[in-house]
Amino acid sequence: MKYAVMIALLLSMGLAIAKEAQPMVGDTVLEQKIHDLSKELRCLKCQNQSIFDSKSGFADQIRGELRDQFQEGKTDQEIKAFLTDRYGDFIVYEPPFTLANMLVWEFPVALLIIAILVLVTAIRKQQGRTRPEATVSDEQSERVKKLLSKGES
Repeated sequence: MKYAVMIALLLSMGLAIAKEAQPMVGDTVLEQKIHDLSKELRCLKCQNQSIFDSKSGFADQIRGELRDQFQEGKTDQEIKAFLTDRYGDFIVYEPPFTLANMLVWEFPVALLIIAILVLVTAIRKQQGRTRPEATVSDEQSERVKKLLSKGES
C-alpha cells in the first residue's frame, strides 16, 4: 500500500510540474509567424523533427532567435538566409537549388542510368555472339559415312 501511495504522489508531482506552453509574446500575429516558420525548419539535434515539434534546447534557441528576428522586422526569407548561413542548408526542409545539392540528388540517378546502360550493352553483346558453324570437309564426311556403315553391318 505504501508503494502505491508513493507512486501516486510521484505521478501527481509530474502533472503539477507540467503545464501548457504559453505564448512567450502577447502578439498573436508574431506567435503565428514563429509557429509557421518553425515548421519549415529542421532541428539539427533531433531525428528529422521540425523546430516546432522538437523539445531540444537547440530548438528552443532557434525559436528564440526567430522571435528576436521577427521583432526586428526581418522577413521569412531573411531569417532563413541567416540560419542557412549559420547552420547550413540542412536546417531548412526545402534547401535552395545549388550545384552541390544537384550533385547530391542527381548522382545516384546518373549512376543507376549508367549501370542500366552497361547491363543492356552486355546483354546485347552476349546475344549477338553466335557459335561459329562447324565446317566439315568432304574427306571427313566420307570417313563418317564409312564408320557409320561399318557399325550397321
